[in-house]
Amino acid sequence: MLTKIVNIPGVTTERSKEKKMRKKLIKTKAMKTPRTLKDIQNDPRVERVNYEGEEDGYWVYLKDEYFDYDFDSFNPTHQIHEWSIKKLCQRFKGVRKANQS
Repeated sequence: MLTKIVNIPGVTTERSKEKKMRKKLIKTKAMKTPRTLKDIQNDPRVERVNYEGEEDGYWVYLKDEYFDYDFDSFNPTHQIHEWSIKKLCQRFKGVRKANQS
């Protein structure tokens, strides 16, 4: 006996729920690299951003679950320090959750 599968609007199946969960997981893993100071400030991985003037540059403090692995992969930190926004944005490529190292 053949069974025909029919999609009924408004009714979700387990398979469609699973697909949606996979899409959400993929979106959360692939974070967009910020390109401006405003992007950095609005990034969900960032707790706060400080500009200490020309003598000390920019400091970005990451949320507790995120680390910067680009500076030192053996001793990752919760903060990023750079003198320019361009270099600060480049450093975000190394920011990951603690368990994703």
